[in-house]
Amino acid sequence: YELLTFHPPFTGRTIREVLGLLVIEAPVPPRRRRPERAIPRRVEAICLRCLEKDPSDRYQRVEELVGELDSFINKEGIRLQGEALFAEGLRTLEGVQDIRDRIDGLHRGRAEALESGALEGEALRQRLYEIDADIESLGAKIAEEEGKAEISLIGCLGCVPDHEQARHKL
Repeated sequence: YELLTFHPPFTGRTIREVLGLLVIEAPVPPRRRRPERAIPRRVEAICLRCLEKDPSDRYQRVEELVGELDSFINKEGIRLQGEALFAEGLRTLEGVQDIRDRIDGLHRGRAEALESGALEGEALRQRLYEIDADIESLGAKIAEEEGKAEISLIGCLGCVPDHEQARHKL
């Protein structure tokens, strides 16, 4: 309880007062005591079960408590991994858009080179060749990055199957 809230579940001026509260009062739920900490509901439930008044309502063996915590950590870890993969996929897609913008700029540069008349003959052919090579190289980079984004988004859905944003981006 203290690790979650930074407060003991019961306080009093004397040990006798604290023990009295322990016997008759229910602790303030950790999420209510420290709402800014965003304590997961399942963690709060595990914590409060440890503080039940009736010993038969508490975990009977430490292995039972460890199993509950392991289950939460594993499930939460998978969800967090899915969110990280989603964020990675979005960053990759943003990079793809940057590459597309660069390609658009190269196309504009190609049109300007043709229209301006500043370059002629071999100089113009050489400039157009360089621009076309850059466009082709960036096109290959887009395909590579989109593949990476797809892998990240599919990985996200593997961890969090109902992740609608990942599904939409695919």
